[in-house]
Amino acid sequence: MSYTISPRLNAAGRLEHAMTSYHLLMTPRPDRAEALAAKLEEQNRQRQVLTEKTLSIAHPLALLQLQDSRLIFVASTDYPSGVVGLVANRLMEEFIAPPSSSNSARRPVAARCGAFPR
Repeated sequence: MSYTISPRLNAAGRLEHAMTSYHLLMTPRPDRAEALAAKLEEQNRQRQVLTEKTLSIAHPLALLQLQDSRLIFVASTDYPSGVVGLVANRLMEEFIAPPSSSNSARRPVAARCGAFPR
């Protein structure tokens, strides 16, 4: 369930706001639930595309940083705030290094930092 339903419910909040997910969970009408589920499915696909696009920009920057450091910090105004945490997690999984990603020049700034226990 967590890898099927949760990403779709979460995608709404990453791209717009979570009210679509809320309405899906609360509607008593099957036709409305079906329409909302279709919208969430599309938002999840968009989130996947944005994550991959952002990762394709951040990945080469992370590789360069790892030549001189064990810390990864990637930032760009092109990073959508809803996926910076997902990108940081993917970098951490691949490089086993504490990641940080940010959409640095936007206001408010969205950032995600990670660390490893000692």
